[in-house]
Amino acid sequence: KGVQRPAAVLSLATVDVRRFFEFHSFSENPLNFPVLGAYWQPDAAWEPLELPDAPAPAETEQRRLSQLKLLTERFKSKVRVIPGDRIDEMRILPTPIYRYPDSTKEKDGAVFVISRDGDPEALLVIETTAKGCQYMAARLSGHVPTILLDGKPTELNYPMGPSQPYFY
Repeated sequence: KGVQRPAAVLSLATVDVRRFFEFHSFSENPLNFPVLGAYWQPDAAWEPLELPDAPAPAETEQRRLSQLKLLTERFKSKVRVIPGDRIDEMRILPTPIYRYPDSTKEKDGAVFVISRDGDPEALLVIETTAKGCQYMAARLSGHVPTILLDGKPTELNYPMGPSQPYFY
């Protein structure tokens, strides 16, 4: 019981006959998850950054959701697409794919998809707490996205591999 962010997110895609699996951890603890005969074992991956100038959490769950959605508007994103070496703009989808259950004024949060042409390329987690607001952007693609907060590049959780937060 209590407010919880997801421990991990899984993205599945089928292109022709090939299946693609992408995982990203948001856990504060190491994970050990079987994947196609191997194990994905990332260390703790939750490393949020302060979201400055965020409003104090609203009293109601619905108003806090509105605040979370409004905060996403401060972020912009783009991705370098290979092959072709072009830069594509991405958009943050306005409806979160996950909303923290049992949210309270003391802690609330949501996970938003950052998409390019309907393909999830990155995720944005925003949490509000009594102490302030924090966020974490995470890749969910072999392409390397750039996430901007208020027009300035922000840190993105890039590491990739079976012992890293991102694995495909």
